[in-house]
Amino acid sequence: MRDANNLNWAFVCKNIAAADSAATTIDAATDLTDGEVVVLDRDNGHVVTQITAGTEFKLAQRVGDDLLISPLFTFSSATSTDSVAATQQVTTIGSDGTTTVGLGDFAVNDDTAALAAVGNSYYVLIEKQDNDEANRSGYQPAITAQVKLTNPNGETLAEAISLRLAEQLREAIRVNDQLEASKPTTKGPKYVAPTVRAVATEAAVYSSGSGQTLAVTHGSKTVTASTATNLSVVAGDFITFGANGDMYRVADVTSATITLDFPYAGVSDATVDVASSLTAGSVCRVTAANADAVTGVGVCLTGMELHEFDVERHRLYGESRFNVRFAKDGENVGATITTTAANNGIGDFRQVATDFYNSAGNLGLRWVSDTPAVQRPTLNYVAADGGPDTGVRTSSLINIAVESEKKTLFGNTTAKQNVRLYIQNDTGAGSVDNTAGEPPVILQTVFFGSTVLS
Repeated sequence: MRDANNLNWAFVCKNIAAADSAATTIDAATDLTDGEVVVLDRDNGHVVTQITAGTEFKLAQRVGDDLLISPLFTFSSATSTDSVAATQQVTTIGSDGTTTVGLGDFAVNDDTAALAAVGNSYYVLIEKQDNDEANRSGYQPAITAQVKLTNPNGETLAEAISLRLAEQLREAIRVNDQLEASKPTTKGPKYVAPTVRAVATEAAVYSSGSGQTLAVTHGSKTVTASTATNLSVVAGDFITFGANGDMYRVADVTSATITLDFPYAGVSDATVDVASSLTAGSVCRVTAANADAVTGVGVCLTGMELHEFDVERHRLYGESRFNVRFAKDGENVGATITTTAANNGIGDFRQVATDFYNSAGNLGLRWVSDTPAVQRPTLNYVAADGGPDTGVRTSSLINIAVESEKKTLFGNTTAKQNVRLYIQNDTGAGSVDNTAGEPPVILQTVFFGSTVLS
């Protein structure tokens, strides 16, 4: 016989003021403000004071013109968690831009070993550990980037050769990443975004002035400056996009047009801000002399969101997870590889939308595959700011442990379940509105006796 211990219930309270009606009994959607969630007793009375273990309650929510009401639960306990933003995996081979380690099988300052390495083949193997859109039945084995280290400029310093190897690897990874099918229409990083990192002394791109920008296009070597006036960059220099960020050798500068040695591997941006002075996160210049004096070089791989999320089409979401190997001609290079793991976050808009959509089936809205299909409700305030694939809107979470009665052929039993109650964070401050008398405070008071979410 089927067990219902794993039924999911999710309600999402919009961070808004309570309905003006202040109804003591909730019988219709008009008793609530759209997006408001309330706690009810057995007789639909509006509960605003703390409940204790063993108390029966229901949750009700207005969605448009509909009033959604859960079954009757018996309260056991509740826990709260402030929202946590989702983060991508970051794996670095060699230096992350702060550590003084090299990339290849030679030290960043070992000129003899670096020159001997020219002509060697190096490999980066990326083994996927997730189930992406193109491979839903299992893991995609790998993305392989292979390069033969070249030295077209006749460099004699290990620092310059290390940077050349990093640039070659970045380009090979970029080209292979374009074969990914998870976002077939996207021109830009799909599964991983590769960047070159170096520990280098930086300077300003412009000698003076403010408000300048650079225009970059994924897969293009051309960078267009908003003005050529006071542009400090010359051929042989490097540009870093972000402090200690992605580093590109400059092949040529003609007026306001900068030509890179390798195609830009990041996301296209027509207005990359350029500070006139060196500031954290700014686009910077590394002179040729300072590039020859770097003390660390590496390649950084940052995961990309797996899908263009759409809760009505498919509810797969998550951050990319992968293993990285680095080798030379079939031999282990022994490079320093560090990883910061991905985190799906708590209250990420994709998680919230998916939980609510799936739980709608437990409210009788099951037949999304019927002919004609019955559309489940979606919450327009559970979405990334600016559209389905941008923004960082999150919701804090109250997880409520409950028991509910199950009727069987041979008697009544209880099922242990969890009810997820999300409270939308303020879009500006990124926190829950804890104004007395409004839904976020009332809900916290009912389950905890006080406000516990920040």
